[in-house]
Order: sequence, then C-alpha cells, then structure tokens
Amino acid sequence: ARYNEGTLIEAMQNAWRFVDDGALRERLKEAKGIGTPATRAEIISGLKTQQFLIAQGKNIVPTETGLALFEVLKRADPALVDPGVTAQLECLLDDVRGEFAVTPPPESETDRRNDVAKCDARR
Repeated sequence: ARYNEGTLIEAMQNAWRFVDDGALRERLKEAKGIGTPATRAEIISGLKTQQFLIAQGKNIVPTETGLALFEVLKRADPALVDPGVTAQLECLLDDVRGEFAVTPPPESETDRRNDVAKCDARR
C-alpha cells in the first residue's frame, strides 16, 4: 500500500483492521489505534529523522534501512511488528488501572463506616 502522511496517520488510527484476533481487534479499536492523535505525527517525524521513512513525492515510503529493520524485528520476534500486541498491552494497562484505581474519600461518616464494613466483609 502507498501512504501519504494523512493516510499513514489514518492507518495508525485504524490499525485494528490489520489484526486477525477478534478480541484484540476490538480492544485496539477501543484504544483508537497505535499512538494517540497527539503522537502519531511525531512518530512519523521520528521515523523520518532516523531515516526509516522518506518522502517520495506525495508519498511516504520506507527506506532500505527501514525495511531491513522491519525484517530483523520480524525474524527476532514477530510480535514486535504485530499491531495486535498493542491491543495486548492496552489490556495489561487496563488491568493495572483496575488494580490501582483510586476511590474518592468518603463524603460522610456514614459512607466511611460503610466502606469499613465492606472491607471487613471481604476478610
């Protein structure tokens, strides 16, 4: 596929389309793709700065170095170039967020007593 900067950003946002596993595809869809709207252009710029991508007319294409890096990563561990791994990492982050969710302090003495009772009931 040929990409210009806009279509490459769109492909990053819709990276779920490149994932076969249904659950991971849905999670990546929820995460709105690879990177964030604020970081996608910066990621592309960094790849250009490191000469992994170059502009060729209106298109952005990988350099020989970029293609070689992709192949090395793919041979070392195919997961390194699989957008489904981003979805797996999002799931792990969800677990961490759930474990460390901060609950607001009780608003009243009754709420505090209820929180203590719930904690005692779990023991």
